[in-house]
Amino acid sequence: MDTEHSPGAGWHGSPLFVAPHTLYFIGDQLRSVEKRVGRVSVLIPSPRFSTIALKLPFVSRRFTALRRARESGGDPLRPRYFDLPGGFSRGLTNSLAARSASRAILRGGTAFDVIHSHFLGLNGYVGLSLKEEFRKPLVLSAYGGDAYSVPFRDAGSRKLAESEVRGADGLIAVSRPIAQNLVTLGSDPGKIRVIPTGFDASLFAPAPKEEARSRLGLPQQKVIILNVANLVPQKGQSYLLESFSMVLKSRKDLVLVFVGGGELASDLRSRATKLGVGQSVAFAGPRPHQEIPTWINACDLFVLPSVSEGSPTVIPEAMACGKPVVATEVGGVQDLIKAGETGLMVHAKDAEALAESIRGAIERPWNSQAIRAHALSYSWDALAEKIVRVYEEVSHA
Repeated sequence: MDTEHSPGAGWHGSPLFVAPHTLYFIGDQLRSVEKRVGRVSVLIPSPRFSTIALKLPFVSRRFTALRRARESGGDPLRPRYFDLPGGFSRGLTNSLAARSASRAILRGGTAFDVIHSHFLGLNGYVGLSLKEEFRKPLVLSAYGGDAYSVPFRDAGSRKLAESEVRGADGLIAVSRPIAQNLVTLGSDPGKIRVIPTGFDASLFAPAPKEEARSRLGLPQQKVIILNVANLVPQKGQSYLLESFSMVLKSRKDLVLVFVGGGELASDLRSRATKLGVGQSVAFAGPRPHQEIPTWINACDLFVLPSVSEGSPTVIPEAMACGKPVVATEVGGVQDLIKAGETGLMVHAKDAEALAESIRGAIERPWNSQAIRAHALSYSWDALAEKIVRVYEEVSHA
């Protein structure tokens, strides 16, 4: 596993992204790679079920992946295949998706030199099938649950994941723990490159705190603690609420702001009330990605108390705005934070330790310029060079 291979820009081929969508970090990665190599073709396998499902509100809310595929902009190939959400006939579904992808490429005359599949699973299977048919090298990126959770659910999922990681010419893991999982699934460690998920440094940059708070209607005289994440169990917001209630006993000038939505929204509101901190906690709900830098610039401290993670982009995004971060030592978090210089780390599921770190982070001085300088090594501008180097490596293997 190589975490420090030197970037190169000598490769000028044409990649084919096989991805579930082109939103968020995948879209940012796509645009950054495109700056270096020219056009990147995109293929989004799209289940026919989604056309019907997304017209039904009770289904649309449940199948986020289908929405994201439909919302992806640009002009990607969208090969359709028959599928029912829930994993019915997984092997047949994957075969139908791969066959449809091949037909779409041939019909469109799409030329490419490297296949880059994003996420193990269906997209990895499609990439492997295209590799075998078109005799092009395959790079497979693993981001989180697709490598450390899904492959271990049942024998069929593990067999699929093993065939994908063994068949790929190069693998990209967003953290060292995920890289180790790829080895467990049978990958050659020498084929793995650890490249975290990047961020847009032009969007996430320092801005005056007073102006950000004024725009958002936040109090100017309070110390604001911010969490930006989906409100789901693995993000650990319940521990943050407990910690906040502890810190608030000695610091009455604090406000905790949650930005994000999810299944725990109602429970967290109730929990805040029961802990007696409801008046000091704000739930902003989901906000557009372009607005997140304003929320970060409005805060004094960013906290991510996750129970599990891949490589959370929001940490370098917060640091890019010059903000210190308190986060749990899970997944790739320890690769992102320089303890004592850009933030503090604690064990997961430990509300008392989290409270102590929050107190310490609020009271100590931080060098915002040094924090941003550290974050810039995780910008897509820096990381895209490393991705292109992987393309170069598999092309010359």
